[in-house]
Amino acid sequence: MEFIYLRSQDNRSLKGFTSPSSHIPTHRLIRVVAGRGRYIFPDGEINLVADDIFLTTPGTRVIEFDSEQEIHLQIINFSAPDHWMEKSHAKYPEEGRKKRLMKELIEEMVFGSEDRRNTLLNIAIEIFAESGRVDDGGNKVVQDVALYIKQNPHLTLSVSELAKRCGCSDSHFRAIFRKEMGVSPKSYIKKTKMDYAVRLMRDESMMVKQVADILGYNDIYEFSKQFKTVYGKPPTKLVKRKPAEL
Repeated sequence: MEFIYLRSQDNRSLKGFTSPSSHIPTHRLIRVVAGRGRYIFPDGEINLVADDIFLTTPGTRVIEFDSEQEIHLQIINFSAPDHWMEKSHAKYPEEGRKKRLMKELIEEMVFGSEDRRNTLLNIAIEIFAESGRVDDGGNKVVQDVALYIKQNPHLTLSVSELAKRCGCSDSHFRAIFRKEMGVSPKSYIKKTKMDYAVRLMRDESMMVKQVADILGYNDIYEFSKQFKTVYGKPPTKLVKRKPAEL
């Protein structure tokens, strides 16, 4: 299974900051360099303490920082099959040599050469998985197809094309995909495209027309309509400008 590096962040935030509830669309590998605080998820929370390393899955969360300290986080955003982790978060439990190696890998991904980041990410995730804190279950063939969809949000993918990648009929593919991912292939493709659209508009400050073109929509109104079916609002109202993301 391959994990796809997206981007890195080196964030230093003021003490006492609390974010509003927000949806983070990517998986994250996070190192707490200094300070303390907590991430609050719908299914629980995790304390942020200096020297901790943890993984989080895409989802909604609130972020709170200690009123007495600034916090410094190094964040690696990456793509992975949705069901690769069953829980919203997992803390790296070990101390010693492997944890020091994890720190070095994260530092290198944040500050080092771009052409090595994807390799370093896969090494870091493999080390994390060896700790036993990551549940890797489910149908690997379907997970690989789901990852392919996430890697290629700009492509117009058909169910038939994806079924061929699995080596099965269209109907069987639809059934096993829904069982594994909880939604139909078409819904998953649409949600992936719209999550990518949000990222382009927030992180890259792209206009709606540019994003629609990148995602293969010839009609901006059709793109806005599809966006609204996923997020409940048109893109111009949901994405105003890039926020300070953490």
